[in-house]
Amino acid sequence: MTKNKLILGALALSLSAGSFAQVEKFVVLEEKTGTWCGFCPYGTVAFDNLENDEPNFIGIAIHNSDPMANSTYDSESAGLPGFTGYPYAAADRIEGDHAAYAPDKFAIRETETPVASIDVGGYIDGDQLEIRIVANFTEQQSGDWRLAAVVTEDHVTGTGSGYAQSNYFAGGGYGPLSGAGKDWHTEPNPVPAADMEYNHVARALGDDAYQGVDASLPATMSAGVNYWYSYYVDIDPSWDLENIHVVAMLVEPSGTINNAGKGSVESSEVGTVGLEEDAANAFAITAYPNPASDFVNLTVELEEASAVTIEVVNMLGAVVSTIETQNLAIGTHYNELDVADLTEGVYFIKTTVNETVEMTKIVVQ
Repeated sequence: MTKNKLILGALALSLSAGSFAQVEKFVVLEEKTGTWCGFCPYGTVAFDNLENDEPNFIGIAIHNSDPMANSTYDSESAGLPGFTGYPYAAADRIEGDHAAYAPDKFAIRETETPVASIDVGGYIDGDQLEIRIVANFTEQQSGDWRLAAVVTEDHVTGTGSGYAQSNYFAGGGYGPLSGAGKDWHTEPNPVPAADMEYNHVARALGDDAYQGVDASLPATMSAGVNYWYSYYVDIDPSWDLENIHVVAMLVEPSGTINNAGKGSVESSEVGTVGLEEDAANAFAITAYPNPASDFVNLTVELEEASAVTIEVVNMLGAVVSTIETQNLAIGTHYNELDVADLTEGVYFIKTTVNETVEMTKIVVQ
């Protein structure tokens, strides 16, 4: 299901042109885990310690062969570096090892200098969750950079046997293990479902795109410009929306996660939780119909006079159609894009309003 209307606000620029401070680095640790895995309490404890001690830690628990598994994410993440068995954790998809060593991998990646700040938030609208991401680069970058999105849930419980956690630490044969609210060596094997609660559970990938979507960022990004992209995820009725979070990742052409952000979710379309907005630069874009076969009608609503450029970009990042820059007054403006001669497929409408770029996906059929 595709939604077309985007209510957007440009982030207030904290960096002045020609003078860019180092942006804050957030580290994504993706854990391969499962309730059937008797050594996986190691990872649970490591993630809980990082959550409590490291404000720049973002954890994602990718479950395998249990009721919390997301099949796409589970399959795609099998290629994480060094993954040979459970439990396992990778930092930014470049440093991976046994999940018990997750703190060491976090420390290695925390010292890296990211090329962009990443902010993310979302709101619930009916049966969909919109994940809004904005990237602001400290220097020009080119290539196949992408924005990826993940929905996670905390405090997940269940009553079936699949929610019982296997626990090889029962009885102390593998030494003491304490953390995440339990002394695992004194717990039974398995720990009953009624006594278990799971955090950082990966519920969905934006567009099922593990590495992010082609052209979610332009082929070249300028320094100090806000680049917006939105993912739309159908909400599963089993999710507890009060415990849902959205994670955004800036993925390098190499596949490494350069930087990331984590935000909460709002049930209202007004504002965007997790995003610092500058209302003076707010604008809205509506694209319809979508999918389209002949024309796409674009409505641009401006809250201040702005220079607006509209381009259609294909999946390879090439510009296939352009509406030249227009200096537009406050108010609502209408444009018509002729897509009749375009080959069927996915394209992006790249709308540049002053120093904000929005990429909106459309389908030509």
